[in-house]
Amino acid sequence: MESYLLLGLAMALLSIWKTYSGPALAAFVGFSYPEMLLFNALPALLAGYSGWFAGRYSFVLYSRKNLRPFRPRLRRFVMAWKRYAM
Repeated sequence: MESYLLLGLAMALLSIWKTYSGPALAAFVGFSYPEMLLFNALPALLAGYSGWFAGRYSFVLYSRKNLRPFRPRLRRFVMAWKRYAM
């Protein structure tokens, strides 16, 4: 039972790293289709959900509050762009 769970954990970690490595290991070991889905699709879904959940908070961390909106060099570039661009 312990080696079964260790093999499942290894498959889960490999399927998060590379999508095809987990099912390839499941086919090599001889796991059934539901076991393969359990150890490969569930970690991928959890990784996607955690990325979606963390993405909401990364916007707050990397907000544009530290950037100055208008710099003199940028203003000169915009004026030249407006003058010479089509």
